[in-house]
Amino acid sequence: MQFDFHSTHSIILERGGAANLAKRIVERGGKSVLIVTDPGVLSAGLLNKALPQFKELELSLQVFSDVEADPLVSVIDSAVKLAQECKADFIVGFGGASSMDVDQLARDAMLQTRLLQNSPREITLADATALYKEAL
Repeated sequence: MQFDFHSTHSIILERGGAANLAKRIVERGGKSVLIVTDPGVLSAGLLNKALPQFKELELSLQVFSDVEADPLVSVIDSAVKLAQECKADFIVGFGGASSMDVDQLARDAMLQTRLLQNSPREITLADATALYKEAL
């Protein structure tokens, strides 16, 4: 049996870590951030300690909070659209597994889009299909 596992670039788990989120992004060179979360996390105020620091550190911030359990492709498409609009160079999943799934899929879609837009040569349908399959 063969098994490949690909995960997110990093997962940070620490007590009170939300208060350091913007600082960590600045340390990694971030300028524009999309936080992907769900309505429950937002309404519970779990981001309240994190959000002010984004303004203090002059980071551009958008929050996508339409994630639901077992999100539909339309939810992922909406997150990708917002990430493209705000030119996010960091996409952060904040909350449960579905938020992190949407975060990862949106990040992969953004990478593929950047590869297609910044290519030094014309991209064929076969090229785009290969990139899409690699992201899955």
